[in-house]
Amino acid sequence: MVRKLTHYLTALAALAVIAIVYQVLVVSWLRPPKIEAMAMAPRTELHADDTLGDLFPVGAWQRGKCKRLQTASGMLLFENLLQVSPDQWKLSPMTIVIGRGINGDSSGSPVVIESREGAEIRFTGSLDPMSGSAPPIKRGLIKGVVQISRLDPENPADSLYIRTANVEIDNQTIRTFEAIQMNLGRAKLIGRDLTIHLATAASSPMMQTESAALLDRMELIYLEELTLPLEGGGLWPATTSSAEASPNELNPQAGFYASKVAMQPAAVVNVECSGRVEYDFAINQLMLRNHVAMIHQIRGAATDRFDCDTVELTFRDPNNKEIPRNGPLDWITRVKATGAPLVADLPNLDLRLAAGQIDLQANRGLLRADGNQGIDVRRGGIHARLESIVYQYDPSSPETLGAIDARGLGIVQIEDPELPLRRIQWKDSFALRPLSATTAKSLDARFQMWIDGDVKTTLSDGGQFNANAIQGVLKPDPSSAPLASDPNSRRTLVPESLSASGLVHLDTAALAADTDELRLFFVDPDPSDLAMVDQSNPNQPATIRQLVAQPSTNSPTLVPGARQQPKVRGNVISAKLLLSDEGIQAKDLSVRGSVELIHTVQLGGQPMMAKLTGEELRLIDGGGEDVLHLGSGVDSPARIELGDGYFVGPVIQIRPSDNVVWINEAGELRIPSQALPNGLATDGFSGTASAMQFTSPPLCRWQGEMIFDGKKAVLTDGVEIEASLIHGRDPWRIAVDGDRMEILLDDGVEVRDLKTMRNATIQRIELTQSDSRPLLVEAIQHAADGLTEARHLLHAETLKLFPMTGEKLQAAKNANGASGSNRSAGAKLIGTGPGWYRCWTRGSLAESMPGKTATADPNDPTLSSIHLVFHDAMQADLANQTLDFFRGVRVGVRDVTSWDETFDAQTMDALSTGQSTLDCDQLKFAISPENQNQPRIPGLPARWEAQATGGVVFRNRSDRGLFECTATRAAYASGKELFTMHGAPNRPALYRHQPANGQPGMEGAVRTMTLNTKTMELENLQLEGVRMAAPPGMNPR
Repeated sequence: MVRKLTHYLTALAALAVIAIVYQVLVVSWLRPPKIEAMAMAPRTELHADDTLGDLFPVGAWQRGKCKRLQTASGMLLFENLLQVSPDQWKLSPMTIVIGRGINGDSSGSPVVIESREGAEIRFTGSLDPMSGSAPPIKRGLIKGVVQISRLDPENPADSLYIRTANVEIDNQTIRTFEAIQMNLGRAKLIGRDLTIHLATAASSPMMQTESAALLDRMELIYLEELTLPLEGGGLWPATTSSAEASPNELNPQAGFYASKVAMQPAAVVNVECSGRVEYDFAINQLMLRNHVAMIHQIRGAATDRFDCDTVELTFRDPNNKEIPRNGPLDWITRVKATGAPLVADLPNLDLRLAAGQIDLQANRGLLRADGNQGIDVRRGGIHARLESIVYQYDPSSPETLGAIDARGLGIVQIEDPELPLRRIQWKDSFALRPLSATTAKSLDARFQMWIDGDVKTTLSDGGQFNANAIQGVLKPDPSSAPLASDPNSRRTLVPESLSASGLVHLDTAALAADTDELRLFFVDPDPSDLAMVDQSNPNQPATIRQLVAQPSTNSPTLVPGARQQPKVRGNVISAKLLLSDEGIQAKDLSVRGSVELIHTVQLGGQPMMAKLTGEELRLIDGGGEDVLHLGSGVDSPARIELGDGYFVGPVIQIRPSDNVVWINEAGELRIPSQALPNGLATDGFSGTASAMQFTSPPLCRWQGEMIFDGKKAVLTDGVEIEASLIHGRDPWRIAVDGDRMEILLDDGVEVRDLKTMRNATIQRIELTQSDSRPLLVEAIQHAADGLTEARHLLHAETLKLFPMTGEKLQAAKNANGASGSNRSAGAKLIGTGPGWYRCWTRGSLAESMPGKTATADPNDPTLSSIHLVFHDAMQADLANQTLDFFRGVRVGVRDVTSWDETFDAQTMDALSTGQSTLDCDQLKFAISPENQNQPRIPGLPARWEAQATGGVVFRNRSDRGLFECTATRAAYASGKELFTMHGAPNRPALYRHQPANGQPGMEGAVRTMTLNTKTMELENLQLEGVRMAAPPGMNPR
């Protein structure tokens, strides 16, 4: 205890000493600073008339001597003030002006909140009512009816007015759970549970305008009504009509300080929403949730409706008056709507749309639509189902038609009778893009179109058009130009070019085609071409365009199945098509690679199948030059089939305008039986029952070229002709081999019209030979059972056939009389020598020669052959069945064992049994008249006659011996088995018979003698002299 006290006293003494020293030495030197007096600043007084005159009318209590407090962001106006706690006060009546605070900002469009019943407000700190300023509001409750407004100083009619009750406020939000009514201009909104978020320091820089800088976003939980009047008319023109709408439905209520509504608007948009409505002032975006409906009503028109689940609508700086606004899209930056699905039913646009999502970015000119279930669009008579669609347009000119891109599967159904399509389907994509700027009104630009992925189309006639991909260019239809008298008229698009690739298949009533690639080019009709066509003549010759042309509107209805559609196949098909009121006609058709064209043409009222095959096909029609060009390849020669006929060659070219058919190199042809000229028809050679009738059209081959100019046909460098016909009752096969053939018609024919070919008459057919290609004509006769009866082979330098047909044939018949013979009216065949003729017949001709008494056996396989040589000419009358040979004629007859065995008559000096020779200046063969109309027995030779004149020398060896005679004229008739020879008045005929036993026979000179070759008896004899007795067995009468 003593120790502690000692320490305390010691410390106290030390401190006392220090204090004394400080007081003596330091305090005496200290002096206080001199403070200058300052005048007090006058009290700040706010005059409402100076700062709030633009917000309240004259006489309002806000402009009187009310109490005012300023915060950092706004101003409080009130008359009565009651303190509840240090930081909580009651103010009544009360007005809050947000946007004119002590921070120096003075908004031209502040937010004004008014309440007659006042408000209870809690501040962030203590409030000094006498200071004129207040700390920021922490929270508050505005009681009673509350009016919230924001005036537009430039256009008061567009000011914002909100009427509600019991509004809660804090430093960031304004909220009420009561019903509200909002008016923005003539737009009206009614709902409940509204929250307005005020802008903060972080969100204020995002505000696009100073008027929007006070508000951040607005939320409305329940929307009962949203009406947007459209003073300038609807969003699009009205195209429908309905009962006049009630004025009460279109007249919105005015705001508290707005003037009276002058009249009802021309159109209005009503918005319905079962969920939350949000508006973000920072980005000017309106969002609606849960069962949103937008109803577009135009006075006197049907109602347009848009239903979806959510909508996000971003406006394009709506408070910026400097931006030009020419249409609804100028107010919008982006619209995004979703639904399951969203449905737009717009009768005034004749449009119905169903999709999962629509995204319109107006500032970028981009519209997207898609959905889990795809998109369903109906526009007029068009119904489309798509997976997605993207539409790109020029945002500076929304009316300009833009680009369309539909990805994925798509199906389009068309019910417009003016369009040729009924359905289009694809798997990958569809795209349509303008090649230059255009407008929806003028539509004066060309468009490019792409369709990819197993494209299938159905045409209006029930046909099909399928391909892996289709690409084309569309152009404005010149015939549908807008009329000045009709501002709503629009132009339509027609194809300019079209290409399809990959398994292209076209099957329509007018044409069927299969190819790997199809290229079509469409042209408009030339007025000069139309002037050249005589529309009054329905029977004009058909041009090659009929191969692919559609029937005209005046065409009669055909019986189904009566005429097959044209069919075209090839690797690549290209065509230039003429678009006219009559339909589509082919002006230029080109097919390359494995060409096949099948078509039915009319000939004499009967259909005939036409088929073209080759490697390349070109059809040109128009411009005064019609051309059909068919080329061949390594494995596909050019071939044109017409009925049972055809043309084959390396290149086949038909020029209907020049009336020319040309095949450049070796080829062959078979004339269709329906188009055989009258000179080759049934009555062309004879009018009797023995007339010729072709069983198959003639077949002609050549090694050079073939050209036909409508009047004359020329075949060169090796010609072969084959034909099968029936002469009388016997079938024949004809073969001709030569170097050159010319066919000359009496009157020219039209290549484009097969009917004129049918009516053509042949004037002359000429065949010639060359050193390397002799002229040979072979004719083989068959019996009705197919057994070969005879074979004929003729060689000459030239052969000319002169058919007697048409008027000449009828004139010849009339000249001979109705009851007389008409054989002289038949065709003539003339040949020049030197030449030869061979004949093979069934049975032995030696049996009919002098010295042969045996009877012919039809079953005898023995063949008889004739070899005839002539030096000058030959002439055949095909109708009268006669054959004449002139100068240096020698005939040899003998039996042969086969149809191909030959011998030389000029070397037959020593005769064997059954052989005969005949030498003369002129020899004539003919069929016996009694044999013309008698039935033929297969295997038996026909009855014939022969007449030789001028230096006749006849030799025959039979089993009776050798018979020789010389005469001026000799004749033989096989039917009567008579041989007759005549001498001249001063030169008798000589005969000599040497029996087979070597004994001397009869020999003498006669004026005339008739010998029965079967019995070897003389039936008529006028002797001039006899040198010895007649041989035994010969009994003269």
